Amino acid sequence: MELTFLWPLIFLALVPVIIILYLLKQKGEEVKIPSTLLWREALKNMEATTPWEKYKHNILMYLQILTLLLLIGALVGPIIKHLGSDNDNVILVIDNSASMNTIYDKDVTRLDEAKKRALSYVDELDPKTSVSVVSAAKGGVIEGSSLNSKRAIKAAIKSVEKTELAADATDAMDLVRSIIEDQPETDVNIFTDTAVDLEGVKAQVISLYKENVNYSVDSLSYTVNEDSTITALSNVTNHADQSVSFDVGLYVDEELITIQNVSLEGLETKSVYFENVKVSGEVLETKIEINDSLADDNVAGALLSESGGKRVLLVTSGNTFLEKALLSIGGLEVFKSTDTEVVGKQEEYDLYIFDSCVPKEDVKSGNVIYINPPQSESLGTGRTKESSALKVLNTDITEYLDGEEILVTKSTIFNRPLYAKSFLESDGECVGYYGMSDAGKVVCLGFDIHASDVALKADFPILMYNMVSYSLERGIVDTSAVKTGEKVNIISMGSDEPVVILRPDGKKDKFDVAVSRKTYDKVDITGYYKVSVKDDNGEVTDGFYASFPTDTESGVAKATSVNNLVEGKDVSVKGGKSAKKYVIFALVLMLIIEWIVYVREY
Repeated sequence: MELTFLWPLIFLALVPVIIILYLLKQKGEEVKIPSTLLWREALKNMEATTPWEKYKHNILMYLQILTLLLLIGALVGPIIKHLGSDNDNVILVIDNSASMNTIYDKDVTRLDEAKKRALSYVDELDPKTSVSVVSAAKGGVIEGSSLNSKRAIKAAIKSVEKTELAADATDAMDLVRSIIEDQPETDVNIFTDTAVDLEGVKAQVISLYKENVNYSVDSLSYTVNEDSTITALSNVTNHADQSVSFDVGLYVDEELITIQNVSLEGLETKSVYFENVKVSGEVLETKIEINDSLADDNVAGALLSESGGKRVLLVTSGNTFLEKALLSIGGLEVFKSTDTEVVGKQEEYDLYIFDSCVPKEDVKSGNVIYINPPQSESLGTGRTKESSALKVLNTDITEYLDGEEILVTKSTIFNRPLYAKSFLESDGECVGYYGMSDAGKVVCLGFDIHASDVALKADFPILMYNMVSYSLERGIVDTSAVKTGEKVNIISMGSDEPVVILRPDGKKDKFDVAVSRKTYDKVDITGYYKVSVKDDNGEVTDGFYASFPTDTESGVAKATSVNNLVEGKDVSVKGGKSAKKYVIFALVLMLIIEWIVYVREY
């Protein structure tokens, strides 16, 4: 037992005061009586008027003393001590990653259960304990630091919100290590459903894992057929041991188009095809038509477009810088060839890129990027110029690059076609241009990437992105499909207006693309993110679909190799449980008894 406050003990001095008041009786008054039958009682009363008479027991006095003692007991804040650490500092780590949204019991999720246990833990802590609350998703977030008020600690625990991010408690360990560097004697308690890397951290892991039944939609993709219908492919997984059969629906803008039944063995993944489906809308989704323990992973989506994706043909003898830059641009299907004669002999592409070569026959229909082209009359290639510094002009395809310089050992001076506009110059002469020809959009870059310093700069991916975006008339975002937690690059489209992102939960994010460095990092829930920006011609809209990270969060395994793992509901607590409420209850009960005794004149 431990006392929180000692000052209320001064009220113990009132105990002898109560006793003295009962010893010092008031003298009786002289009263005339009609009979002498009560003389015996009168004599007794006369004896009672003696101030320091022999002590007589009085039940009401005992009750009043006990009431005073209980009042003092409530004021001192008694604590019933528990066995456990004597550390004065505690860190509570609460895993709020996507898998913690799994149902734990009835309508209670693992995260709900974790917060409930953390709150119960706080109830039994020594009031003098300093507590920090850390949530595990988003790399670890301090919800409350060195809190001493239990009300503040509980508020911090309750503030931990669900996310749909791929993470676990290990992501918060670096933050925990930084805290315990300043406070080595700290108890760390981790509430999670997965294994935790505790390297360098002595902690107690409270497992919220529980066997459950879960199914997930892992992906959705589609191709556009010649008759403008689509063929959609969706992968679904059974994360339980037992076999199951359920329906998978194909939706367009939340309207059910068609449905198929799929049967899965335990832990099996299957592909579900929806062939020759006629659709019209913005968002394509597949959904599992069955209830399970985790609803967030029961749907996957993709954005509908006329072409179903952008196909790019890269013709090169080998250019690692160029290939990596193209692969970093989301939403592209990149095909590679070394044969220039492939043009016109195979299926058409949305964009052709020729590196240090040109096709034998001009591209009659399609968009083209030429990099370091050889002599070509149609492209207007002219003389060669030795080492020089190329100036990037302020144009539609050099956003965030204008004013920069590119050093090259050799460059080609172009006799720019009438339809084109320069974006790169050397001493006022055109070294790069872009424009719309009769066949499609054309971008021409007059130097070898290997013979320049641009490939070693961060400017090169931006330049390639701008060139590809212009050629394909790409939208505001660089990809149409991501997983929650991934970042999305945003383009301002040359507008001074802020970009507006309408999230799946109905909330809006607004930001200046230049200030935000073209990166949107708040993709924390699944669904369709609609992106828009106003320009001189009205409003331009685009978007992307964020899917659930099923590969890491849908089928988490039970932690079996974690030190100091607690699977039950009991958590070893430093300090003890407050007994104040029990003392107050006893005090109220004693006041009731005292009133009854007084009324009945015992």
